[in-house]
Amino acid sequence: MAFLPLEQPNLDIYLIDGKPSPGLSTIDGAGSPRKIEQRLGYGLSGSISIFRGVELSEFSISTDADWAAWHAFSPALLTPPRGQRPVVRGIYHPILADLKIDKVLVKDLTQPVQSAEGVWTFVAKFVAWQKLKAALKRPEGVTSVVTDPVEIKIGLMMDQANTLARVRDELP
Repeated sequence: MAFLPLEQPNLDIYLIDGKPSPGLSTIDGAGSPRKIEQRLGYGLSGSISIFRGVELSEFSISTDADWAAWHAFSPALLTPPRGQRPVVRGIYHPILADLKIDKVLVKDLTQPVQSAEGVWTFVAKFVAWQKLKAALKRPEGVTSVVTDPVEIKIGLMMDQANTLARVRDELP
């Protein structure tokens, strides 16, 4: 469902593993970044664009809350004990859902700053998490033929890998 700010309640909170954030929260910098490589031709004017995939979104959420409420909520955001891997957290907010961000890793928790009497601003920085998917494709509408020998070899190897994966999946 598309994000409809006038029809959706509770836009001031987000959920981490189903637990609502305290106070008022504001999301900043979430997006759907893409990796676009620009190649210049030797002795040629202009360049071409090559789509290299979707990058991970990095964003922050500022929360204005009282100290006790934040500390009851914050254990899900703290760094794991030394020697343990960080935990991927489920996150929900309508804006993030619209961008198809539902799992995150906590990148940073900044120091709290007192913004009013009894109110503190806590900033958590996140990186979207997703599984890797093989997707060696040209953007839609491209009709030119790849002539770069390295790109041709990569395409052939990806075809071979996909064929082997299909054979593996058909095994009992």
